[in-house]
Amino acid sequence: NLSPSPIIGVTGTKGKGTTATLIYEMLKKSFDSAPHQTVQGSAQDKHVYLGGNIGKPPLDFLDKLNPKSRVVLELSSFQLQDLTKSPHIAVMLMTTSEHLDYHKDVYEYVDAKRNILRFQKPSDFAIINRDYSASNESDIHTQAKIFKVTRKRECEKGCFVKDGKVVVSSKFSKETEIIKTKDILLPGKHNLENVCAAVIAATIVGVSKENIVKVLKTFKGLEHRLELVREIDGVKYYDDSFSTTPETAIAAIKSFKNPEIIILGGSSKGSDFRELGIVISN
Repeated sequence: NLSPSPIIGVTGTKGKGTTATLIYEMLKKSFDSAPHQTVQGSAQDKHVYLGGNIGKPPLDFLDKLNPKSRVVLELSSFQLQDLTKSPHIAVMLMTTSEHLDYHKDVYEYVDAKRNILRFQKPSDFAIINRDYSASNESDIHTQAKIFKVTRKRECEKGCFVKDGKVVVSSKFSKETEIIKTKDILLPGKHNLENVCAAVIAATIVGVSKENIVKVLKTFKGLEHRLELVREIDGVKYYDDSFSTTPETAIAAIKSFKNPEIIILGGSSKGSDFRELGIVISN
């Protein structure tokens, strides 16, 4: 309610930090590369801010905002639970189950997530991952213009992966190739979902394909998110300590073709480990 700037909000069980940062970098690249004619207006007083659950409190930069600024917020279920206003652009990523040591059950958790969409208006935009039922079925909770993202199939209006390419489509225009997946530096097939969401959000705001591609070719990911720590004697060591659910652990495992050794630990948070056990045993 206090922000004079349009807000892009990102939530999901996992991927929200990566996606929020991708969107932030794309917006920043756009602003920096066209100082005299940037997206949606003149360059004067135009700045991009990243905050929320990612570690930067929005109150720290609230007094710096103006209508020409852009704000990207990573939002957790805790931050969304009491929300009564939704962002102008809301991104709902892969949503499964998490924090069941806090939330009464998975239904309460998902319901909190849906607040990112629940108070949107027809002039707003919703970007929804269609590969997971909890997120895909959340489209009925928003009045906004809806775009879907997926890496498993095509969609009529949104962004998807097809024949080794990231593709944007709409009802009114032909498919547009953004980038070949082999040219994306960010590792892991699951991250293609996050890439698709960031591409749509950046496109809505007006970032050029050129600047989107520049970020995707250079962004290697965040710390502790499938982060390559070091290679010793031909063995690569990855830190994926932000992967705190069985589903995200499975996604990390499936990112590799080579043999791997996994070290797991931490709080169970009431999760179901059966599928993870099957994946590990295979």
